[in-house]
Amino acid sequence: MRWFFAFGSIAIAAGSLGFAADLPRKVKPVVVWTGTDSKQTKESFARCCSRKDWQATWNAHCGQEKTADLPTCPEIDFDSYMVIAVIRRTSRIHVSEILEEKGCVRVRYQPWGNQIVFAPDPDSGIFKIVEGGRGELDPNKPYTLGFAFVVLPKANKAVVLEEDVQGRIGKPPVWKERAKFPALVQK
Repeated sequence: MRWFFAFGSIAIAAGSLGFAADLPRKVKPVVVWTGTDSKQTKESFARCCSRKDWQATWNAHCGQEKTADLPTCPEIDFDSYMVIAVIRRTSRIHVSEILEEKGCVRVRYQPWGNQIVFAPDPDSGIFKIVEGGRGELDPNKPYTLGFAFVVLPKANKAVVLEEDVQGRIGKPPVWKERAKFPALVQK
């Protein structure tokens, strides 16, 4: 019986070392919501680990402080998950990869569709502004920001958000840190 416990202890210890060696590892998000119509007026990043944080982020995204007449805030189980919010001046946001490293969770995203074309309108004689991924832009209306809400398994580690700033199509990504949230204090 002692041999069983001795070998079991060795197996558990060896298995633990294997998990630590697996870092960095890719993390698959539970869900990613993206769009081009955030009503928030300023670019921002958020890490939501509570219903209160998520509701404030959602209300800002919807463009109002009050909850009346807002779309219903999606329900999240904050005991198990957290939400990372990215709101940027871009047409679309593509979450490229999420990596769990020893000291942090790294969320990498790419802005897409910022190519603008000025097209003459033969009927009116003026130019239309067309943005890839968004369509015709009206200069008399406010520009809506792109957003991504990423639901991930809850982690107490720091969270680092990196944007691909590579300016050339077909070249490897160049990651630039845009925001960092500190590790959570465990209770």
